Amino acid sequence: MKKTLLTGIAALFLATGTAQATEDFCIVVTKTPDGFLALREGPGTQFKIIAKLKPGFPLDADTAQGSTECATLAAGGEQAPETPKEMARYERCMKEAQQWTRVWIAGRRSAWVYSKYTKPRDCPE
Repeated sequence: MKKTLLTGIAALFLATGTAQATEDFCIVVTKTPDGFLALREGPGTQFKIIAKLKPGFPLDADTAQGSTECATLAAGGEQAPETPKEMARYERCMKEAQQWTRVWIAGRRSAWVYSKYTKPRDCPE
């Protein structure tokens, strides 16, 4: 019963997180303490660095919340978090994800940057 309830809650988190519409906008990398901004696979420092972006680098972004990436991290695979430990890991990841922005590489692959070191810019027409 407890596992079924946790699975249902996890499915609800995933469904509500991925069903939300996102809004597109444009950002640019600002100055960072170490001279670059890490482009990561997910919304947090626990995710792998894909590239290091220099200040001035323009990015296309959206308002995604990171629920899919956090669920994968928490459960260690493609399934939804089920155990209390996995749900706690998912919730910590989602809280941290609020400080990150999802960006698009070549218009089709998503990645994440720490929002503190970005600022809005005008999107090209």
